[in-house]
Amino acid sequence: MVISVLMTIFSLGAVVLLNRPLLAIPGVYVGLILSTVLGGGRHGPADPYSWSLFAAPTNFFLYYWIVQAVAKRFPRLF
Repeated sequence: MVISVLMTIFSLGAVVLLNRPLLAIPGVYVGLILSTVLGGGRHGPADPYSWSLFAAPTNFFLYYWIVQAVAKRFPRLF
């Protein structure tokens, strides 16, 4: 869980600091779509960082599943 939280923080931080959305797939894109739909912005989120509320949980669960799969396959790493 700690690794998943750190990966989420680093990936979203990279998007903000480096302006590179590809570093945070799929969370940023899921967040952009949901914040556009729920925020009512026609060409993007109504608030520029409202996407992060949806991107963070998406990335967390993605990374959690990845880390869990790796931990089952390579238990010595953990």
